[in-house]
Amino acid sequence: MICLMAIKSNDLKYAEKLSKNSSRGAISQKLAPRTVGGFSVNACRNALCSSFTLPPILHSVNAGHARGQIKGSSENRSYYCNECGKSSRLKSNTALVEEYARLRTLNRGTDRERCPNEACLSHGVPQSLMPSAYRVHGKTPKGDPRFQCKSCKKTFSIGSPKRRHRETKETGEILRLLVNNVPLRRIMEISGVPADRLYRRIDFLYHQCRDFSARKDRNLRKGFAGRNRVVAFDVQTILANWRHAHRVLNVPVHHAVTVDKQTGYVIAATTDFDPGTDAVDIEREMYQVDDFDLPRAWRLHGRVWAYGEYRDSVLRGVNNLLTEGEKALSGNTFDLPGEGSRVRGDIFQAAHIMMVKKLIGSDYRQLLLCVDGDSGLAHIANMLFANDVMAGKAHVADVRFTKGLGNRRRVTLTNEGEAVRQLDVSAHQKLMDIAGSAYGLETDMTRLVAARLLAKYGAVYSGQRGQDLSSNGYDWKYHRKEEPEQIIRLLTDRGDLSFGDLAILLSRSSMAPVDKYFALVRRRIKAFDRGARPTSGETTWYVNAFYDPRMIEKVATIFRFYYNYMLLESAEGGKPKAERQTPAMKIGTAKGLVYIRDVLSFS
Repeated sequence: MICLMAIKSNDLKYAEKLSKNSSRGAISQKLAPRTVGGFSVNACRNALCSSFTLPPILHSVNAGHARGQIKGSSENRSYYCNECGKSSRLKSNTALVEEYARLRTLNRGTDRERCPNEACLSHGVPQSLMPSAYRVHGKTPKGDPRFQCKSCKKTFSIGSPKRRHRETKETGEILRLLVNNVPLRRIMEISGVPADRLYRRIDFLYHQCRDFSARKDRNLRKGFAGRNRVVAFDVQTILANWRHAHRVLNVPVHHAVTVDKQTGYVIAATTDFDPGTDAVDIEREMYQVDDFDLPRAWRLHGRVWAYGEYRDSVLRGVNNLLTEGEKALSGNTFDLPGEGSRVRGDIFQAAHIMMVKKLIGSDYRQLLLCVDGDSGLAHIANMLFANDVMAGKAHVADVRFTKGLGNRRRVTLTNEGEAVRQLDVSAHQKLMDIAGSAYGLETDMTRLVAARLLAKYGAVYSGQRGQDLSSNGYDWKYHRKEEPEQIIRLLTDRGDLSFGDLAILLSRSSMAPVDKYFALVRRRIKAFDRGARPTSGETTWYVNAFYDPRMIEKVATIFRFYYNYMLLESAEGGKPKAERQTPAMKIGTAKGLVYIRDVLSFS
């Protein structure tokens, strides 16, 4: 019997291997995209399915043990699971790993610790991560260590980033102005610094804040260990100005943020603009390897937009504003914003969540990840947290609510929700008492939610409950002003949750933490504010927006640090000033308030 089971297991592994493209040889769209070191998000992503996370076995490879099939055309090619019938859009595992590596490099703060020769194979390899690629090569006259690259023999030093910034008072003033809604031109006027020096100071602050955060983030997992945490992920669009054909237009840059609900700590804040790539060179390489003949999931270069695709995507948004002659000028490569490329949205967002997973570790007691109305990303999150999802430790909620309502309508809905809540309390009082004593629920709201769940699902099979919550969601009738008409689709109710546990998860599901941070960013960073366009009909530029997309990444990183470590909670909470804390103090990555002098002196 054991021998037969071993043979069957080997047959399945062989069928899994034949159902995907190998790392060598020609690419076939009939097979699943390549895996990277065993990593893949291409499987059934339905956490309620018995085939969840199992590698594809295609009908064409082994009809007797087939788990699914690939259907669709071009970018719509998806993997359809035989067991549950759900489809999962196929993604490039290579692109995901590449983007995750980029974000982790930024988070580690290792960009100064690598070979400066862009043509060298070790250019992207930090010395701290692979010391064997470099040899010690003495010291500079100031005592900073020097290294030599073994590949190209180029030498470089890793000096202190603060060595050229002696005017700490000036730099500190720039930091305070930058995070308090002052535009760059006014900062130059107030501080009396010219533009080139201002940009150097911002570069310095960016590196200091990034490296300081990277050092502190090593302890972030301790703040999650043994605790129940709720984190919210969302993306906001920041507009950068773009000069084209004697006009100033806009190009969007996506700013992805994940926030811990209890403490307000911003776990990660990243942007989808990669200045280290060349869209023209990428497009040239793609033509050489026939990438454009393949859907993105099978391409060698599937992470960033190629030049032509990037240009077309930018022009598509301003197409009605340009004349035919101005559109023709888009062939000039220098018209594209910045010197890099934008990362594909789905790849960027999934890689961001991969980095969040790395930062928080897996020692938490229970984790709830809330995603704003993106079912595809929520199911990819299922895959990324698959082991903990199957163990009942991690849960994913797709949270949706009505946006764009005015304050009067929000207040009306909130009042209606309170009236409904009072009626439901009267109708379900007995079930609330039962739920409270059976599950040890402490709040009236969780007892009420548990009572409603018992009334609706108490007599049904738990698998049916999970399917309904995943597909139709839970209608949160007790409208919150910040999230009116909320629907919560919980994707991970695999039948092992009690009604009490389920009530707690649904009660905690919210996008409010990240939405509040986005609102604060727009109020405090002048260039991030939606602002007002000039009255002239010939231009669409925003007065205070940046002209270089790289500035968005730098300022977003600076503000994340300022918010986490330097901004105390407001007096509205009722606490005395001596008892107020920063998000970093609450979650445990800092013992006290971080001052400007600490940032400037960090090494």
